[in-house]
This record gives sequence, structure tokens and C-alpha cells, in this order.
Amino acid sequence: MHDGKLFVAGGNLGQVVQPFRGLNYAYIFDPTIADENTKWGYLGSPGSPNRMSAGRWYPTVTLLPDRRLLVMSGYITESLPDPYNRTPEMWNPQTGQWIRRTAQQAKMPFDALYPGAHVVPRGQYQGQVFYSMPMLQSYVFDPNFDGNPNGSTYYWKAVPNTARSFFRDGGCSILLPIKLSPSTEAKVLILGGMQDDPAFGTAVATNTAEIIDLGAANPVWQSAASMIMERTHANAIILPDGKILVTGGKQISFREGAVTFAEMYDPDTNTWTLLPPSSYTRMYHSASILLPDATVWVGGGDTLGGSPSSDFIEIYKPGYLFDPPDPQVRPNILSISTTQITYNSAFTIEVNYPVDSAILISLGATSHAFDQSQRAIYLKLSSLPPNGTNPYSVTTPANANIAPPGYYLFFVLRPKSASQSGMNRIPSVANFLRLA
Repeated sequence: MHDGKLFVAGGNLGQVVQPFRGLNYAYIFDPTIADENTKWGYLGSPGSPNRMSAGRWYPTVTLLPDRRLLVMSGYITESLPDPYNRTPEMWNPQTGQWIRRTAQQAKMPFDALYPGAHVVPRGQYQGQVFYSMPMLQSYVFDPNFDGNPNGSTYYWKAVPNTARSFFRDGGCSILLPIKLSPSTEAKVLILGGMQDDPAFGTAVATNTAEIIDLGAANPVWQSAASMIMERTHANAIILPDGKILVTGGKQISFREGAVTFAEMYDPDTNTWTLLPPSSYTRMYHSASILLPDATVWVGGGDTLGGSPSSDFIEIYKPGYLFDPPDPQVRPNILSISTTQITYNSAFTIEVNYPVDSAILISLGATSHAFDQSQRAIYLKLSSLPPNGTNPYSVTTPANANIAPPGYYLFFVLRPKSASQSGMNRIPSVANFLRLA
């Protein structure tokens, strides 16, 4: 949420057995409450919870630019002829009320659980929510349209010329790091996933990837370089240097064919690099999260038969931390003028070494191959007169379409020339900033 609380919508009602049934409650976790017994709470009061319209098993939650939380999809009951909750609902934390779009035209037009969703930062769909996959047709949803023409004219729009041929069940969807103006790019990368293959008699994973630029006049999916390994139910994490780390996943069936090798995608060169394997299988129900020290937490995952892979957590240390191996060359933010930043403004920092870039990365919230809050935004750096350190002025995002309000990790990075290989930008440890 915009204030650092955790919002959880839906879940499993009753025993975890088929047919699955969705829970119609939503909850908030407040880490600032001292009493461990009251950190979690229903929306509304304990005696009168403010429920959703119906249950939601496996929904997607999207933080909107105006602080509302959009909840989409999820099963009401798996055994129903139409099991999906198709009513878009938005929780308004400022009024403490649900906003429901109940018109027939507002009903979710696709069949998908945990659909990939991203607030569009730029272009003709800016401020709207782009639903990328797993379905074959991509859509945008306008959260501000209420049925009356007010600058908007639709609830849903099928984005023209964006039909695909591969249903990416368990694939990953990532809004690539948002570049500085004058760039107009708003690129979404989808990768992996699986669909039934009659030739094999089971679901088979793919290594293919696709990119769409929503900032273009006529967005269209285009093939990106394929991953080295086929995988579904992997995890894709944006790193401070703008590259995408993909970990875990599986290649066949529900919990078979584990992929332990990680790989890295470079959006600038459209290339993949194979990385060392993890020590444990990380398939269905695994998760990866970027940490403030620029490493990645990896955990969870089922094995054949559904048993947990292990209780062990692994930490992946990207190559930029070893190039060169001397940790003293890593940039260190010595001071920062504020940790409470606003839009289209500036703050100042002092760094021990010269840096050439800065980036905000939102805090992770990953489940079932999709991080529902992941977002990265490059920030403009301007050098200030030296004063014994390396001072900079940092310009914040222009508006909430580019960076919805909330908490972010703030990294600065040294230029590639500072690395031994000349190939890596070395990040600092992050500061937590709140954008409002």
C-alpha cells in the first residue's frame, strides 16, 4: 500500500482441496503496531468486516496512482460453470470503502488466474492497467471510468493487434525499468509459461519471450530473445542494474522437471546469460525478492507430490558484487537530504565514489511467478560542486503514473568503467524512500 502496510485480498476458503473456493475477505497488515496479536486486521471492524463482492482464489492486486487498490480475477468456486469473479473492485484506503464496477461492460473479459497487470506509465494508455498474460489477448482496464464519459470512454479495451498464439500459464510478466525522458518507452516483457501439448499428452513449458512497447503509437507484441532453458512458474526480478534475473521453475507437468539453473536477461542487448544453479529445486509456490543489499532472496517451492522443497532459504549474489572482488569499490550513500520524497521535485545525496545512475525499485510482492508490485524507475542525476565527497541532485518521478505512491528501494550505481570487466554497473546498498 502507499503507506507501507500490506494489503491481502482473497485466498482459499476452507480446506485446500478441489474444488477450490475463494475467500471474500481482505486484510491489512500494519507493521507499526506493537501488539503482535493485532498487526493483522479485516477491512472494516472485526464484528462487521467489509467484504468483497464474492470470493477470490488467486486474484491479482494492483496499486493505482491514486492510492486505490484494484482487485481482479480469482475463482469464486472452481466447480461453477463460470468460476471467475469478474467484478473489478477497488479498495479506497482514504474512505475505507469498496468501489465496485458492476455494469455488464465492466466484467473481466478473459479467463485467467493471477493475470499479469501493470499500471501503464506513458503513452495513450497511461494510468490504465495493462493485463498482459496468460491469456492470448491483451487488455487495458480504465479504473477511472464509472460509466459516464469523463475523459474516458470504456472500462475495458482489447489492445488492437496484440493477440498471441501461446497461452502462457505460469509465465512471468515484467514492466521493464522505466527510462528517463525523452524516452517514451513503456515496455512489458513476458516469458516462459506452459500450455497443453497433445504430442506429449501433458503441459510443456516454453523458453520463448515477447515484448510490447505500450508507449508506441501502435503497440504490438514482438518476439524477444528466447531463454536458454524452458520454464514455467519461475520468478523474474529486476536488479538495480536494470537486468532481469530469472530463477527456478519447471519444465513439465505440475511439479516435475525442475530447473535449477538461473539466467539473466539484458534488455539493452536482448541477450540471455546462463548462471549457476541453485542448491534446491524452486518450482510451484517458489518466490524471489530483491533485498536492499542488491542480493536476491530465493525460497519456497514444491517438489513431486507437493511436499515443500525444503525450509532452506538461498541468497543469490549477482556478478556485479564480484567485479572487482574488493567491496571497498562499492558506492556508499553517505548522506541523503530526505527519505520522504514528492513528485517532480529534487533531493540531494552525497556518495563516496562518482556514480552515473540512480534507480527506484518498488518492494516485492511475488506469488505464482508474478510480482504484483514490481516496478523500477531510473532517476535523473545532476552533479553538484565537490565538497570532499561526490554530491548529486536527484530528480524524482514526474507523476504517479510513472511511479505509484509507496515505499521504494533507492540505489545509485557506478559506471561500467569502474568494474574490472568493464561490463557491470556496481550498485550501492539501498536506502528506503517513501514517495507521496
